[in-house]
Amino acid sequence: MIDHLNKLEKYKELYNLSKEAFNEELSRSHRIDQKATTYLAVLTFLLGILSFFGTRLIDSIFPPNDFLEWCLLVFCSSLLILIVFTWFVLFRVLKVHEFSKIPIDIQYFYKNELIDVYYGFSKGMNQNLSRNREIGDKKSLRLYKGYILIRVIVIFIAIFSFIFIGYSYKKSKSENNNQREALKMAKYRENPKDSNDQSPKKPQSEGQSETEPNLDIIPPTFDVVTEGYKPPKTQIKGHKNDK
Repeated sequence: MIDHLNKLEKYKELYNLSKEAFNEELSRSHRIDQKATTYLAVLTFLLGILSFFGTRLIDSIFPPNDFLEWCLLVFCSSLLILIVFTWFVLFRVLKVHEFSKIPIDIQYFYKNELIDVYYGFSKGMNQNLSRNREIGDKKSLRLYKGYILIRVIVIFIAIFSFIFIGYSYKKSKSENNNQREALKMAKYRENPKDSNDQSPKKPQSEGQSETEPNLDIIPPTFDVVTEGYKPPKTQIKGHKNDK
């Protein structure tokens, strides 16, 4: 009787250990799915950043004219393809998989002794644990690949952002200079004499400053008026003739 109880406790302990390992593998798969969901959210955020810079890139350089603009366009397109590829890798982690789970078989308990039930379930969990672990390893490997790809994407987006910001600043500065030159040309066309006056300047007296008057200048002729009535000369000549 004591020997039977000892064996029962032994197989009960085996059942508990097998159940704990079996459930742990199922929990591991659930944690992998949660991480994959988090990585997808991060990837969506990175896609938004790339869309922000990509839209401005297309608006500013499309169609590309020089080597740098072609490089930026190819770099942006490559990043987009890499993000889409990473998205598919992570979605495969969330793919529906068929895991083995512990059954609830009442007839199995009725047909077998308790020690046989412990051992039978322990044996079944041990056999199906390898299958569940194989599926979990595949999901874990895909999750790791997605993580590496996200790191690469973050580095490339950072490089692309710095290059694009520098290019935008240089292009904006060049456009401002062109606008200034255009304004100068427009003013020259409106008032060509102001920008290119060929009229000779009067020589200044020796030692004369530009802010002081010319002391030798001739004053204008002043008009002579009287405070009384002064008839015109023609009227005076008429009175003399009457006399």
